[in-house]
This record gives sequence, structure tokens and C-alpha cells, in this order.
Amino acid sequence: MDAAIASAQRDAEAAAQAAAKATKQYIEWTEGEKAVIRALKRVGEIIASRDFLDVSEAFIEAHKMEFEFVDENRLEWTAIHEKYIVLVDETLTRLAKDVDMDELMANLPSFMAGGAQEQDPEQTGTTLDFLMALTDFPTFKNMMLSARLGEQVMQPVVAAEEASSSAMSAIEKDLTGMPPALLSRARELLDIHGRALDGSVKWKTLKVKEGQYELQSVNDGGRKYMRTSLNMGFGMEDAITCFFDMSHPRAVVWDHQWQKLVTHSSNRKGDVQDHCVEAYPVLPGVIKYLASVPKCFPMRVVVQRGVPTSDKSVAIMASWDLEKDEPLLNSRLSFVRVAIIESTGPATSRMFNVAQTPDQVPEWAISVFMQNTILAGVKTSIQRYLTDKDKGLV
Repeated sequence: MDAAIASAQRDAEAAAQAAAKATKQYIEWTEGEKAVIRALKRVGEIIASRDFLDVSEAFIEAHKMEFEFVDENRLEWTAIHEKYIVLVDETLTRLAKDVDMDELMANLPSFMAGGAQEQDPEQTGTTLDFLMALTDFPTFKNMMLSARLGEQVMQPVVAAEEASSSAMSAIEKDLTGMPPALLSRARELLDIHGRALDGSVKWKTLKVKEGQYELQSVNDGGRKYMRTSLNMGFGMEDAITCFFDMSHPRAVVWDHQWQKLVTHSSNRKGDVQDHCVEAYPVLPGVIKYLASVPKCFPMRVVVQRGVPTSDKSVAIMASWDLEKDEPLLNSRLSFVRVAIIESTGPATSRMFNVAQTPDQVPEWAISVFMQNTILAGVKTSIQRYLTDKDKGLV
């Protein structure tokens, strides 16, 4: 009971601080920035309206089957993308006659270089991301491929979290194959997850898609954390290869969050695989306009299979000084992530992640990036991988 009361008090204090910061931030917007925010709010209302969604969904439904899970980008696909851009522009102009869309789009890059670097401008981050990503072909292609796959029936994500929670609180003693320095970086994530179970840490749910994923966040001790629960349409070994075999020549094809991976070292010994890489993320939409977002992440990724039981595996991914071969600490590039991958059937698996996020990246931007890029692309990543597997490329 005491832990619950203390947690409620911390939540109330955090809410009060956030409200005060938001009020102060709004006062500090310039008149020009306030005009952009008002326009973004109006556009956000339109994007969420049934009138707009009917137009967009009809276009996607009409063209989704023309897209295929192949590496090439065909000319007819770029032509469809151009038609979609025109359609969205015309629809927004028609439905939001009180907004000068040309002026808004022209002002967005400079707007993003201002206060939006640190603060979600009045909860318009998702609208910003939609507008900024509109002309990005890879984002459009992933949207069409995801629509082609359609909704897949999966087990409830809650069951995955319950199954993985107990595992995460007890696995450290079993991670004998992990480099000690890397395991030390992950210890705080295991600790914060354990404290979440006793109620002393309360996660805020940012996004839920029933049967597919859940995205949550928490600020604890001045540090920001995200965690996700994901259900996946392929087995545990396939999941490890697709998302954690960073040295595989097809890795950037499967996991579309990376545009380039440069391998510095790659080793496998028994049940442990160990990769040191430079990872260059794809930065779609609003994210690419944030100067605080790093363009390259030097990292170490180690996976140990069969812990804590034979049907589970653990992956630790952390920022790494590739020259000194040690954790990269006290840097704006610093991050760490722990994942539990567990088998749920011959062709299904679950993945539970807890991650410390880079201090210099605003929480709202991370949330948008996770929702619109990472979580939304899981199905297409799986399909790309399975297509390669059928072709014998895995």
C-alpha cells in the first residue's frame, strides 16, 4: 500500500511539473510559431476526420496489391506515391480551407529547428510526422505493404508481457555468455522492470494495438525508458536472425529502421552471438528535422539463446565505443536495450523490450518514431524476411 501511495504521489508531482512546463513552453512560442501550431492542430483534426480517412483508405485499398516485397522500387510505385501526395494535398486544402497549406509546409523546417526540438508543440507531433513523411517514398511503400498484409490475428499482448516479466526479473544469473561490461549496462533495465512489478514504478501507456503491440514510457531517476510488447508471425530463431543478426548482408532489407549497417566485428560461440556495428537509422518524417537526433549509432549487440529456459532468448543492445571496445557512456549517443524473445509456437514468437532512450532525443519524438516507424513496420519486416527465406537467402 505504501509503495502504491508513493507511486501516486510521484505521478501527481510529475503531472504538475509537465503541466507547468507545457504552460511555460506555450508562452515562449513566438507569434509565428503559435500560428504554425494553430494550423497543425486544425490539420490534425482533418487527418483524424472520417471525411479524410475515407479518401485515404479508398486510395490505399485500390493500390495496395500493386506493391510487392522486393528490393527494387518500380517506377509505377513512385507514380502511385506521387498521386497519393497530390490527393492528400487536394483533400487537406478542400477540408481545411482556413489553413494555407503551402505556407504551413514552407514554415515547418524552420519551426522544427526552434522550440519543437525539446517540446511536443501542443501535442501536434503526430500531425508533424504525417506531413513530413508524406513525400518519403520508403514510408509510403511500407504503409502500402502493411495494408496488403492486412490485420493478423494474434494472441493478446498482455499474455506476452506476463510471460516475459517473470523471466526478466530472474535472468541475470543465467547470462553467463554475456560480456560483463555489457551486462552491467543492462542491469538497470532489469531493475526498473522488477520495480514495475511491485508498483514502485508505473509505466504510462502511449499506444496499444490489440493483439499486436503495446508501447509504454516512464521517467525514473531523471532517465527516460521505453518498453514494448510485440507479437510476431515467425519463430524465435527467425526473430533473432531478422532483428539481431546485425552482420547479415540482408539485415537492412528485413529491418527497415536501418539504412546502413557497418560491421566492425561478428562472432558466434555456442549459444551466443556477438556483433559490433555502426548503425545508420532511417529517419522518416519529423524525426529527420530534429538536430538532436544522432545520424549514426555505434553499438554492440549480443544474443544468448536458451535463457532462462530453452524456449527463450535474451538480447542486449547498447551504445559502444568501437575503438576502445567499451560501453559508450556520458554521450548523447548513449542508450541500452534489453529484449526477451520467446517461442509461442512453430511459426510464432513474442518479444518484450525495455530500453533507455538517448537523453538528447525528446520523448514525444521517440514516441512518434516508435509508433509510426518501428511498431508499424514489424509485419512488413517479417514478410520481407520470410520472402528471403523462401528464396534461400537466409
